Amino acid sequence: MQKQYPSLKDALQKVIGRAITLVNFVEDYVQISWDTSILTAYTMPTLLVGSTAYSQDHTEYQYEMFRLEGQRLKEAQVNGEEDITLVFESGTCLSISLRDSDYVAPEALLYQELGGLLWVA
Repeated sequence: MQKQYPSLKDALQKVIGRAITLVNFVEDYVQISWDTSILTAYTMPTLLVGSTAYSQDHTEYQYEMFRLEGQRLKEAQVNGEEDITLVFESGTCLSISLRDSDYVAPEALLYQELGGLLWVA
């Protein structure tokens, strides 16, 4: 019998209600950490804070990304091959494009449970 592995959407459900512990910019990618997992985004996320959208070329982008630390995840959506959207209790939305045209590396992101499974998108 073949082992059934959870989908990325199922894995992200495990961090619902958990607060981000660290946002770390490393060269040309960003890591978003919870106490149980790490999301590494090679395709830089976009943020929607209130009615203002922030992309990596915005002067306040890093500041707004760092403000995610301590925020609890309310909802996680995997929208086919379009994007992954994380919605926080504050109302801030973080989106990572999964469209081929937006890739800057062989993958858009890695999601790893600490001591556990790894997802690549």
